Amino acid sequence: MLAEKTGHNYPFFQNGIFIPKPHKRPQIAAREAKKAVYAASQSFKSWMSFRGRRALEYQCSYLGWAKAAWSNPFGPWIMGAAMFIQDARGKFSAIETLEMLHKYPITTLCAPPTAYRMLVLDEPLAYLKANPPKALRHCVGAGEPLNPEVIKTWQQSTGMTIRDGYGQTETVLLCANFPPLDVKPGSMGKPSPGLSGEQMM
Repeated sequence: MLAEKTGHNYPFFQNGIFIPKPHKRPQIAAREAKKAVYAASQSFKSWMSFRGRRALEYQCSYLGWAKAAWSNPFGPWIMGAAMFIQDARGKFSAIETLEMLHKYPITTLCAPPTAYRMLVLDEPLAYLKANPPKALRHCVGAGEPLNPEVIKTWQQSTGMTIRDGYGQTETVLLCANFPPLDVKPGSMGKPSPGLSGEQMM
């Protein structure tokens, strides 16, 4: 383990993940190795439901987003799962994404709500119904709250519920709709394992 070789205070990210600051230079988001590895392992074991070598995760988000790093490669690597990598250029294509889900044995889909909204438009939905995913069993979303209509439409079309999660660059996943809990529309779910949450007014 990195934490054992370097000491738990070793910064996990020395150059790489930055927090944008309006009207200022971006600040680096450093994490101690031990805490970063623990946070990522708990997040992806519980929320993304990785099951070792049987899992193949596809995460479709912009690679400059910290979520892309947590979901690909750190989460799968830590949990011993595999990653599906697509070299996509230009705008997001809902049909192309559904073609990949139909053709390859992807088991976990992690996408931002904007992508899910595009996946349930009329043309992609018709394609999805005619060409169902080959091996998909778990869907998660993060980046912003996902509206209940999209969750309902996706569930009716695939039999799977999209489970929202919330986290920050510095924290990884803070709370989520973890399986097997029921998803409540508009809810961020429960705190990640090992964390507690309070509502502040």
